[in-house]
Amino acid sequence: MRRLNIYILLLLMFWVTIYSKNYAQSLIFNHLTVENGLSNNEINEIIQDNTGFIWLATDDGLNRFDGYSFKVYRHKSNDSTSISNNSIWSLFEDQAGFIWMGTKIGELNRYDPNTDKFTSWEIKSEFVKENSIKSIYEDSQGAI
Repeated sequence: MRRLNIYILLLLMFWVTIYSKNYAQSLIFNHLTVENGLSNNEINEIIQDNTGFIWLATDDGLNRFDGYSFKVYRHKSNDSTSISNNSIWSLFEDQAGFIWMGTKIGELNRYDPNTDKFTSWEIKSEFVKENSIKSIYEDSQGAI
């Protein structure tokens, strides 16, 4: 009886090995760098929005990746609808589809994908000089 159990166990292990090799998936992974259009090789946060874009927060702007190329959003001093600061530390997509960014210097930005424009708010603190926004959260009522 013990010999039969060992035989069945070996047969089962052989079958699993053969079966898993036939149905295993191959993963292809590409490293994306500044040579591919990324604004900075150091990434602070990554999210994927509801349309499939990959958003990457860096110390040199916000990067949107569509699977083929990057679009980089940076602060433009003469454009009040550009992102307020290039040092992005946190990302969040809300229920309405807006992308929120927290900066190293305490500014909160909201990107509107319908207009391709940003709105920003400075979050002041009396306790710290540099009020970095490292996390963004939306409650059940939709408040950020």
